[in-house]
Order: sequence, then structure tokens, then C-alpha cells
Amino acid sequence: MLYPFFELSSIALAYKGNFLQNPASLGQGGRELGLIYSENIYGTYLSLYNLGGYFFRSGRENFYGLASGVKFGGAYFGAGYDITSRNYFLGFLFRNYRFLSLGGRVDLGGRPKFSAGLGIRPYKEYITLYADIYNLEKASYDSLSWKIGAHLQVFPYLGIRGEINEKGEIFGGFELSYSVLRFGAFSPLKNPRASLGLLISDKQFTKRVLGKNLKYEVEVSSYSEDGRVGFLGTGKKFYDFISSIKNAVEDPRVKVIFLDLTNFGLSSAQADELRKVLEYAKEKGKEVISFAEGYSLRAYYVASVGKVYIPPEGEIELLGPYAEVEFLKGTLDKLGIKVQVFRAGKYKSAVEPLIQDTLSSANREQIRRLLESTWEVWLEKVSKGRNLSRDSLENIIKNFGYLSAEEALRFGLVDSIVYYDEVKKIVKGRNYKKDEVDRRAWREGKAKIALVLLEGSIVDGESSYNPLPIIGGKTIGSKTVREIFEEIRKDKDIKGVVIRVNSPGGSGLASDIMAREIALTDKEKPVVVSMGGVAASGGYYISAPARKIFVDERTITGSIGVFGLKFVLGGFYSKVGMKREVVKLYPHSDAFSLWREMDSLELKRAQEMVDYFYWRFVRHVAKGRKMSEDSVHSLAQGRVWSGVDAVKIGLADGFGGLLDAIDFVKNIAKLEDYEIVVYPKEKGVLESLKDLFRSTQVDFEGVKVLYRLEYDIDLNF
Repeated sequence: MLYPFFELSSIALAYKGNFLQNPASLGQGGRELGLIYSENIYGTYLSLYNLGGYFFRSGRENFYGLASGVKFGGAYFGAGYDITSRNYFLGFLFRNYRFLSLGGRVDLGGRPKFSAGLGIRPYKEYITLYADIYNLEKASYDSLSWKIGAHLQVFPYLGIRGEINEKGEIFGGFELSYSVLRFGAFSPLKNPRASLGLLISDKQFTKRVLGKNLKYEVEVSSYSEDGRVGFLGTGKKFYDFISSIKNAVEDPRVKVIFLDLTNFGLSSAQADELRKVLEYAKEKGKEVISFAEGYSLRAYYVASVGKVYIPPEGEIELLGPYAEVEFLKGTLDKLGIKVQVFRAGKYKSAVEPLIQDTLSSANREQIRRLLESTWEVWLEKVSKGRNLSRDSLENIIKNFGYLSAEEALRFGLVDSIVYYDEVKKIVKGRNYKKDEVDRRAWREGKAKIALVLLEGSIVDGESSYNPLPIIGGKTIGSKTVREIFEEIRKDKDIKGVVIRVNSPGGSGLASDIMAREIALTDKEKPVVVSMGGVAASGGYYISAPARKIFVDERTITGSIGVFGLKFVLGGFYSKVGMKREVVKLYPHSDAFSLWREMDSLELKRAQEMVDYFYWRFVRHVAKGRKMSEDSVHSLAQGRVWSGVDAVKIGLADGFGGLLDAIDFVKNIAKLEDYEIVVYPKEKGVLESLKDLFRSTQVDFEGVKVLYRLEYDIDLNF
């Protein structure tokens, strides 16, 4: 039989559903349907994952068969049975290299026959050379049957093939591919008798070129950085969301990006990154359209890039920025609870709610600067996006705040008042779907960029996730992170690392262990940090050793400082009728008892320890950022900075989001073709359930040294 597809022509070239020559190809999985006609033979073959079946009719005779394959490392093994001839056949493929494929087949019906093939790809998947010996029997070495051939992928939609056998016969053929379809034809050149075939695959052979006016629609809700949301922590990651939009923007067929912002839930930093992608879309000539039943400051910030639509009863909230801090000292006093605090840095204000009733002047100063610097970004970009003067925009905010749909239209804040069904009529075109092309690679030897998502509080031990309120939350464990970076260093295919940090900090010890792993990894392959909404205190500590730090304008970062605290519950215990007696061998054995306050010596030693860790923090940042200790100290003292200011003072290198960090690693590692591998890897159901019942350990055995921004300053814009 003349096989119309080159992957059927050789024992070594079999791929996925093309299992007729070698059943081992079924070990690659996938779903494909093939139809073949050759002279008086016609039939079909079907593969479903690791199983395959075929039917052929030659004259009045029918042939049926079944086959299956499995994978072991870089090798594949398969077995099949032809029901009509009662012939068993076995096959193997060795594909541990992207450029080499070895294959073999043994037919066991009657006298055993052996066939073997060799495939070589000297230049990616564009050129394939192959050679086979086939139907070899023990007693017939003198009558060896063989063939050699070549396949050239001229461009994605056209391939040509030539072949010669031991009889001197020369064959030629071609393959036309589009989307999930491939048509093939093959024939001897001297006495043409063409065989024809049609192959339908579950993955595309080429990108689609038809349909020039596609639209990309997405409902923008909330996305965690690491996907840990819901009961089992298996939600959609922000990277998946933002990269899907970027892919649509890069596709020349997509003319419209349509965003439904009704349930908008992105953080301020995520909103910055989305807005940058939308600005890029406009630069490429695409129309950006947003619709929402109501716009918050943050949602409107995103929408102002393009056309803005709102329904008649909708409203826009433009009240301006604020931050609020809640104080617990009065509550603790009533309960008889005292807090002893040890901190380094006048701006290290995380403990203020426990020991004060009002903001300190230093804390008020840093919060005000944080609001001012980030609000400047909002005003500048929104006024430019809507073609309004800054004064006009600020007058609207000062004098109106909440605006009805009609007021928003009158002031030029929206383009039209329409219902959702009317917007859908405006946004025309077929929906965009990403083209995932199957390059038919023998081995995916792509270079990799590791994307490490670190979101939550920094703790000693293992990372965990608990969705329960109050007692739940996300943690980043030092042991988990250490194991991740050990794996990354061992994987030779990983050429660079991007770390997405979204953490207010936590344990000083855990932060130091993580920073050590990042520094070790950066010696072998570039490590770049993309800061999310918050990367402060311990979040900044682990970022400092990176080769480059990207921030969004409204990232909260810095807070280079240390504190420790001790709760004294003796007064509370007494109020509820508890008493105690102490037996100790040394004067300070019970220094960390919850019953009593520390004495002057104990306080002195605790403060000395905090000061020691503070200067370690300063030296750590100075080394990572290549700054003097004095310079870092002047910027540190626990002060929180916005991304805008962080770039100005040298705590970050530039503005950019997650996609910018990935592009930077791609360029510095000189990668053309690469794939993203995400860490931590998703947990199974059982592991997720274990997290639910993992208790949070509260360590009262000492003064816990913390690099942490204890309360979130939520930028509501």
C-alpha cells in the first residue's frame, strides 16, 4: 500500500494516531481519524488516546485490527492484532532526543518478520530524513527490502516528500495542512497510481488564517496569583488570565477586545498590568470596549483605555483614594492584655494598632505619600485615556463623587448608555480561540522558563492553604520553596526563573532561607522578580537577591524593618479567675511566659536581637541591590513605598508586570521558543484536604522576629 502521509511511511516516523506501521506511536496519546484510498484499497483508522483501531477493504476482503501503546520515559511500546489475518505485531519507538527517532516492529503471524527504521531531523521539524529495512526474515538476508526518503516542511501549510526503494522506484508526494485537517497524496513517478488520505487531529497542524475579524470577550473578575481559591484551591491563575489576553492582542485576526467589568475584582497592581496590555492593543490598532453595570475607581481605571459603555441605571464611583487603619489598643486594655513590642525602624508601623490609639506622624507621612504617588498615576492615565484635562477630572471627583449614567455621559466619562444586549450587537465578529499548533515534535526539547508563584504569608515549613475565614489563609513555606528551587536547579531545560511575589512577609528565618535559594539559583540561571500588589517586609527580603525587580506603579513594597512582639495575658487570665505558680532554675527562665511582662534586662536583650536582625536585613538588601548600607538604611526603617517611588530610589529596577518579567528572562537567556512551567505544582484532592485540617501554629516560645507588613493598606483605586 502507498501511504499518503510521511508519518505512515516509516517504522521510525509513526506519530500519535499514525499507528498502522508502528503501534508504539499510540503511547503518545491523542485523538486522530485517518481516511485512506489507494488503488482498490480504502479504509479508515482511529486513535483515541492510547487505543487504536482500523478497517480496510481490498476488493471483497475486509481487514480489521486493534492496537494499543504505552510510554516509558523516552521510549514507547505498542502491540496490535489484525483480526482478519490473526497476525500479532509488536512495536517500539525510542525518542529521547528531539532530532532522532528509532523504531522497530515484529510481526508474529506465521514466520516472524522484523522491520526497523531510523529518522533524523537535522533542522527542527522542517527537514526529516528516514531509512527503513522491512519484512526481514532469518533466512532471507540476501533479499533485503529497504527504502530511504526525505520530507520537507516548506511552510506550515505545505510539505513535500520523496522516496526511493531497493528496486530503484522513485516516489513523490505532498501534504496540505490547515487547522486540524491534513490532506496527503503519494505516487510512483514512473507509473502514477496515487494514494490519497485525509487526517483529522485533535490539535491543529497550522494556525487558522480564515476569519479576519475576530473578537476576544472576557469577563474580568478576581484572580489569585497562584490559583489557590475556593474549597480545594484550584482556581484560575492571574497569569493564565493576562497571558490569554496578550495572546489575543498578538493575533492579527483579532480586531476587538471586549471586557465585561461588572464583577471586576483585580488588585491595583493586576489592574495596572491589564491596562498596559490594553494600551498595547490600541497601539496595534485594535478596538478596546468595556461594559459594566457600575464602575469602581479601579474598574474605571482599566476601562478608560478605550470605549466605555454603561446601562441607564448604572453608576460610576469616583470618590477618590483613602486608607484606614483600625486600632485595637483600647480593646486589649479592656481585656487586660498588654503587648510588648521590639522594633527597628521608625516607620515599622505594623505594631501600632496594638500599642497606640492614633497614627504616628511617621506612619501618617508614609501612608499619605503612598496615596499621593499612586493617585498621580490614576489621574494621569485616566485623563489621557478619556481626553479630559486633569483639572476637569478632579473637579468631577470633588463635586460629584457618585455619577449617574447620564451625568457620566455628559462629562465625557462614558461613550454611550446601552444595555448589555445592545453592546453585544456592537461587538461583532466570531469569538477568538487560541491556536495551539502540533509541530509533531519527536521530543519536546523546548527551553523552559519557570514561573514561581509566591502568594501569602511567609512561614517556616510547608506551604498551606485554608479557605476558612479568620483561621484560614495562604502561606508560603520555606521548606516548600527550598524544594522548588532545588528542582529548578536540577532541570537543565529550565533556562530562567520568574518569581511573582505577592506577600506582606512573615517569618524572618523562612524569608532568609528562601532568599538563599533564590541567590543560589541566580548563579546558575537568571532569576527575575515581578512584584504583585504587595511585596513588602519579608516579601521584599526574598526579592532582594534577584537579578532584576519589576514593579507595577501601585505595588506596595519596601518596609525594610524588623519587629518582635510578646502578648502579656496575665491581666486577662486574672479577670477570668485563673492563677499560676512558677518554679524556675534561673531568673529569666519564664521570660516568654504569657503571664508576665519582661523585665528591663529581658527587654534590652529582645531589642538587641531585633536590632541585630534589622542590620542583617539592611546588609542583605545592600548586597542584592548593590547599594551602600547607609543608602539602604536611609530608605529602610520599615518605610513602605509605592512602586512609583521604589523605582526612583533604587529598590526596584523598572515598571512592568508578570509578562514583562517573562520577556526579560526570554531575552537575557536568548530564547526564541520556550514554554512556561508553573510552580508550585497543583495539588491533588487529598493534599488539598490535608491543608484544610492543618492547624496554624502559634509560636509563643520566644520573641518571634518578623519581617512583615501586618496590615494591608488597600489601594481602593
